[in-house]
Amino acid sequence: MQIETIELSQINFRTLDVQKVVRAQYGTQDHSRWVFSTRRGASTTGSRLFYKVWNRNHVRRDNLLGALQSGFYDTSTVPALRALIVSDGLCRGYVMDECVKPAKRNNDFFEIVARRTVETQYFAVQFGQAHTLEWQGQSSMIDLEGVYPVADLHLVHRHVSAFASADYAALVESLYHERSTGIYSAWSELPLERHHSWLRQPFSKALQTARKYQGKALSRVFPRQGLIEP
Repeated sequence: MQIETIELSQINFRTLDVQKVVRAQYGTQDHSRWVFSTRRGASTTGSRLFYKVWNRNHVRRDNLLGALQSGFYDTSTVPALRALIVSDGLCRGYVMDECVKPAKRNNDFFEIVARRTVETQYFAVQFGQAHTLEWQGQSSMIDLEGVYPVADLHLVHRHVSAFASADYAALVESLYHERSTGIYSAWSELPLERHHSWLRQPFSKALQTARKYQGKALSRVFPRQGLIEP
């Protein structure tokens, strides 16, 4: 997937609208991030671009790069992704096309992301119904920085995060234990967001899905802008 890069210093934040500001520090971990958008009517198409930016020492600063290199993020999982924001060789955020809330649940997209998870051994902790939008008729993941290799599953709790989908958490944990001990344990031990169901199916069914994919894998405000570090 070919992704354009934009230098942070080239972004004129004064021409953008502030959509969200999160100032958060957990111990030594910087979780702060900012979301800006271009203004409505600024483009001939009428659609907006959304810029998500974080500081140099953000706890998940470079995670997105690994997910792109592995192929976990591609045109089938993040079709709305347009560019990476960089500064001094560091990943400082990304740009996405404007997406809309889907009219109905797309279970096929769960299958697509599950397949990419197994094939690449990467997972996005916030993947779930609430973090999936629609772009030009295609489902697209959003909130892309919370992505890890399956081997780093332990970082979800350490980074004060939580899975957005219990069904997806079951898949990821099954892959993790298959790699390490060959023993499956209960996904309920993982941190979960409040609204975490995607497939609305019991754990036994989710575990069958996990094993199926495992088998396939083996076969192949603007004043606050000043707080952003340069």
